[in-house]
Amino acid sequence: MSKDTQAALKNRVIESVSIHLNPDKIRKNGITLSIEGKIELRIPKEEDDLSILLVANMKIKSQEDENDFLASFVANFFFEIDEKLSSYDEIVTQECMPVIQEETKKITNGFLSQMGFPGVFREE
Repeated sequence: MSKDTQAALKNRVIESVSIHLNPDKIRKNGITLSIEGKIELRIPKEEDDLSILLVANMKIKSQEDENDFLASFVANFFFEIDEKLSSYDEIVTQECMPVIQEETKKITNGFLSQMGFPGVFREE
């Protein structure tokens, strides 16, 4: 990967969502969260296709008690890159993962907001 290679998020698709929470703990902001998961890289078969797909299977939970907050979701993140690469490890870890982490926070806060709760992640 050259220093000029960039990856830009083009789209995200949420495949599944599950959220279990203790309303009192969420409203009082009395929880500390941890995020774990795995990301699968899928590269295109066509030679001239400069997109990559990262399938994220994420679990966000309260460190104190999973009954206070447990969310899991599967999301597809579509990125466009500027050049064909022989190895995608560096661009995924340096360019894509920080974007996926921020998007994960936005997704979680968005779902909670739609459910009538405050977001659990601070906007930076």
